[in-house]
Amino acid sequence: MRSSSNSGNDDDVDVLLRASTSCVDFKSALKTHCDFTEEDIVRVYSKHPLVASYDVAGEIVPRINYLKFLQERNRLGNEDAKEFVLRQPQCLERKFQIIHEDLKLGYVALNKPFDVRLDTPRGWPGKVRFTAKFDGDASCEDFLNARFPGEHVRFCHQLDNATSGVLLCALTKKAAGVAAKMFRERRTKKFYSAVVFGWPEEKFWTSTKKIGKDEEDETGFREKVREDEGGKECKTEFEVLKRGYLTLEGKHWNKRVSLVRVRIFTGRRHQIRVHLKDCGFPIVGDAAYADDEDTYRTFLHAEDLELFHDVAGVEYDKKTNKKKVKRQKGKKSLNAEGIEEGVESGGGDEVEGKEVEEDGDGSEVTGENMLKLHAPRPSAFDDVISDTDQNART
Repeated sequence: MRSSSNSGNDDDVDVLLRASTSCVDFKSALKTHCDFTEEDIVRVYSKHPLVASYDVAGEIVPRINYLKFLQERNRLGNEDAKEFVLRQPQCLERKFQIIHEDLKLGYVALNKPFDVRLDTPRGWPGKVRFTAKFDGDASCEDFLNARFPGEHVRFCHQLDNATSGVLLCALTKKAAGVAAKMFRERRTKKFYSAVVFGWPEEKFWTSTKKIGKDEEDETGFREKVREDEGGKECKTEFEVLKRGYLTLEGKHWNKRVSLVRVRIFTGRRHQIRVHLKDCGFPIVGDAAYADDEDTYRTFLHAEDLELFHDVAGVEYDKKTNKKKVKRQKGKKSLNAEGIEEGVESGGGDEVEGKEVEEDGDGSEVTGENMLKLHAPRPSAFDDVISDTDQNART
């Protein structure tokens, strides 16, 4: 439950994130902002009935404005915004959702929408960190600042703009420092879902190829597999959950695709995207690594993040691969304000806590103090995969 002193009014949050519109339902929104006819609306609804549940001013209109923004910059190919929505109405979804709050320890977790930035690049003193590019444009920072007014929200890790899913944030400097240490020491587990082109032969496989800058990319955006000194150690595990055929209308319709569960043991930039491309199974919708600009989103979602919830006084012994927990006398745990320094001066005796077994990469295997954050993968990840070759249907 949120504390009223640390949380904004939900109505205020909505106002800050909503686009200007007088429309009250998805039908009027599509007619007004996208020049839809009744026939167009029937076509969209039959393809994607969930569109009727999307918030008009918070999702549908901002997404239409975003498509028009791309159209003006010739980034929709030969289509306009209306044609794109008609083909793939799933593009209208944009839901910010708080999935975890612990104001005592100073943490909040967000289910981040796809194609939404965290904020603008750091290191710009005196400049606005995020500048809206169209009506209804909003960053994760906008959402969190509106939800927690007066707080300095810090991102504990990064997600690409195109990636949706679990995003852990800290409301205090100490909480951010503790989380950063956990990520740095790899005392976390990170799982993703992805829809990829192709059918991997193996159900399980692992990639340990090094990743580094793609020096041939003039934009400086892409990474690539490199076995020279420019490559950094990486490890990614994959599991195929489903194989089928893509149902999204467009040039990739009916292509073989697979739903894959991914675990990363290192946190290199674009690690999953690069390893999947190298394996021959690039992510559907990935313009940079799959050359797919036809699909409405990159089908990569951060589904699960597991890490120590009560990290008070945690010591990690890499030689024994075990953790021992120091606890303050008479208390079960320390709050976020006492984490970095351990017990307060004169505050109690040091006692040995329960040992927690580790796997070889430093990720916790068991323990009562695990915080498990879960952002269910979007229904589209399953819906866009058909069990049947659609060309074979009678």
